[in-house]
Amino acid sequence: LVNGIEIISGSIIDVTELKQSEKNLRIANEKLKLSELFLNNSTDAIQVFDEQGKFVLINEAGAKILGINKEDVINYTIYDIETLFTSTKMWDDHVVNIKKQGILFAEGVNKNLVTGEYTPIDIRVSFVENKEKIFIIASARDISEKKKTESLLLEKQKSIGSLKEIIDLSSIVTYTDEFGIITQANQNFYDISRYTEEEVIGKTHQLINSGYHSADFWKNFWMQIKDQQIWRGEIKNKNKDGEFYWVDTIIYPLVDNQNEIKNYVSIRHDITEAKEAEINIEKQIELQNLLLKISTSFINLPLKEIESGIETALSKIGEYAGTDRAYIFAYHHDLKI
Repeated sequence: LVNGIEIISGSIIDVTELKQSEKNLRIANEKLKLSELFLNNSTDAIQVFDEQGKFVLINEAGAKILGINKEDVINYTIYDIETLFTSTKMWDDHVVNIKKQGILFAEGVNKNLVTGEYTPIDIRVSFVENKEKIFIIASARDISEKKKTESLLLEKQKSIGSLKEIIDLSSIVTYTDEFGIITQANQNFYDISRYTEEEVIGKTHQLINSGYHSADFWKNFWMQIKDQQIWRGEIKNKNKDGEFYWVDTIIYPLVDNQNEIKNYVSIRHDITEAKEAEINIEKQIELQNLLLKISTSFINLPLKEIESGIETALSKIGEYAGTDRAYIFAYHHDLKI
């Protein structure tokens, strides 16, 4: 009491800055938690290294690839997970290169530290300098499925290449555009047609047209392949020297992603010998039938009609032989005339 008056004394401290600091700390912690949430929910593996290649930070995706806990990552270095760097000099050169270029993109592999297995990855590497400290941030994406797909695709391409080589060696092959203009031919085509590459490319198959097949034949041919159907048949062609040859032919329409015809591939086999033998047999049968018919016509033929019957027979034989007339000659066995 002072002069009978009760007095309470105290001190006032300005905590504005403290409260602001607490608020800033709370905001920083929230941002840190949010950043950690984003990092751990990223499908990409985030790896942070210091200038010496020691791990500083890793997210869940990165820890999964390496087969370790996030908290244990500080016990490892770049040399433990990446086969590319076999010496500190290689890493130092890498850091200098990143600093110079800013960002690098590459393919690499990360080693699982538990199983020893390697995971192929696409990497985006950047350089960050903070308070005179250097950090290397690598964003890596597991491309195992991509590599499997590429491997399968490569195998298919090899198989297709081998198949194409086999077809090229055993068949007569040409490629044309959608208008029938030849864009490619194999050596077998040049050999049988007697034309050179310069004489063939840019032309149509009219170059070897023999004129044997009718207009309706070719009309039906084009209708079928333009309807994206495979056509197969036998075609008589003529080479540069005017010689005829037969080919067993298959035409395949090739379509693009819009299902539009872009090319035709023709695969042929030379069947000239077999076709000529077939034609000869047909001619022999035709001649035998003709002679049988002629012979039969003379049975019970009246004597007075023998001469006209002979003329009719000679006329039919001439038609078969493709001549305008035919003759009968007497052969004397003793005189051999």
